[in-house]
This record gives sequence, C-alpha cells and structure tokens, in this order.
Amino acid sequence: MKPQDFIKSLIPDFDKQRITEDIRITADELRNYTLPALKQAEQFMGKWKFESAQVQAQLPIYTAAVKQRKANIIATINEAMKNAAVNLEEVARMIDRSYSDDIVGQGLTFFKANLLQFAEYVSFASRYARRYVNYVYAAETAVFDGQDPVEDILAPADIQWIEGNFLNFCNVLNVVGIPVKEVTTALDNIPDIAILDDNARTLSATVGEKKLDPLAMGFIPIFLNPIYHIRMKIAQWQTNRYHIARNEIQCLKVRKANLEALAAGKPNPKLQQEISYIETRIQGLMRKNAELEDEYGR
Repeated sequence: MKPQDFIKSLIPDFDKQRITEDIRITADELRNYTLPALKQAEQFMGKWKFESAQVQAQLPIYTAAVKQRKANIIATINEAMKNAAVNLEEVARMIDRSYSDDIVGQGLTFFKANLLQFAEYVSFASRYARRYVNYVYAAETAVFDGQDPVEDILAPADIQWIEGNFLNFCNVLNVVGIPVKEVTTALDNIPDIAILDDNARTLSATVGEKKLDPLAMGFIPIFLNPIYHIRMKIAQWQTNRYHIARNEIQCLKVRKANLEALAAGKPNPKLQQEISYIETRIQGLMRKNAELEDEYGR
C-alpha cells in the first residue's frame, strides 16, 4: 500500500503508546512463540519432501515471489523471521526517537509512515508464519492419513485466510526478512516530508519512488494489522491474540508428533483428539477477534 493510501486507511488519531505496546507484544510473540515454533518446524521439515496438493500449489508462487530463499520454504520463513525480530527492535528505536506522543494519521511523514507500515508487517508475518506451519502440518498429515482432507482438518475460514494471504506473506518476507543493515539504511534515507494529496505525485516524480518507498511496501495492497485502522477494543483483541499464540505453539507440537507417528505407520488417536481440542480453542479466539474487527470496522 503506497504511503498516501496507507495514511488514508488509518484511524484519524491515536497515541504513540498504541504503537509501542503493539511492538512490545509482537516482539514477545516472536521470542516466545513464533521463533521457537519455526525452529522446531525447520528441524523437522528441513529436508522434507512436500507431497500435499496444497503446498505443491504454493511452491511456485513462493519461488517466484521470495527473493532470498533457503533450503525449503520452512527454512526460508524461519530465517526471515529471525531477521524480522532484529529489524523490529531497530524500528522500535526509530519510532521512539521520531514520533510525538499524539499522532494524527493524516499528518504523518513518508519516514514515519514507512516505520509504522514496517511494524505492522512484522506483526502480520509473526501471526501468519505460525498459522502457515500449522496449515503445512495439516496438509501433509492429510497425505499420510488418507481419510480426512485438509478441509476437514482446518476451519474453512482459516484455510481461506491462509491461502488468500499467501502471496502477501511472501511479499512481506521480502520487506521484514532482509538483514538489519539493509533495513536501517533504507529507512534512514526516507525524507521526513509530510504526506499530502497534492505532493505525493510530485515527490514521486522529483524525489523518486525508490526514495519514498525503498522497501517496496507499496506493492502490498492491504493493511495487515487492524489496530491502526479500526477503532475497537484493542486490549481485548491483543489479549485474544496472546492466547491464540500460546495455543498455537502447543497445537504445532502435537501436530508434529501426530505427523511423525503417521509417517512411521503408527497412528495415535489420542494425539488427533488433542489437536481437535486445541484447534477448537484457537478457532473460538480467532472468531472473537474477527467479530471485534467486524463490529468496530463498520
């Protein structure tokens, strides 16, 4: 989303604390849930031959979209998200130095808008990465199980969100997953000029689009974190988000054990029951957040 379109999508005003608290939550989520889950997934699937139709269909999209790739898609996501965690720390420091306590969305500069977009994209990538690994485990489980298709293993809304945002996620990895020196150099060189309807096009021609949007965040067409775009009960949304992350890492551990058991020809019904129980909790929390977004987004 281009900077001028991004600021138009923001709620009219909010305070700096909203951003710093969101970054703190995202950093904690990365450290305690996302990165441990990805590390475990890479150790398990680092040399995995993906056989599910779902993952097979996504690999060409991933190969075409993601610029810096590792051994396979899981290894790539893990490496990118490790970089994202470091980058988020640097962006948090930039935001602390440059933002005033009270923020008017329509008054942001190109520099500040890029910082906020970056923080938003890391938050999205952290949540998406866990759900995607869960999706991959479920899809590969369906291959070994031979009875339940992935549509019967995951909720339809979850599948739709994962598959509908896959290309966005690949593009976000190109932004948040690059080395920290590249990120800070790019962001530091963005002009601190207010974004106005009548100067965005002119500056694009005179200063250059690459200077205004050096990380190419304008190619990601949607907003990915509702707390900056919808007036809603943020504390409740963030609490639900925390409980989702905590349940997801437990679900991933059990899904991994279940997939290992199926691959070894030793299915374990107790593991499958536990997965179903945890997924029910996750879906309930995700439904609550979706309802908050829908209620306050009208």
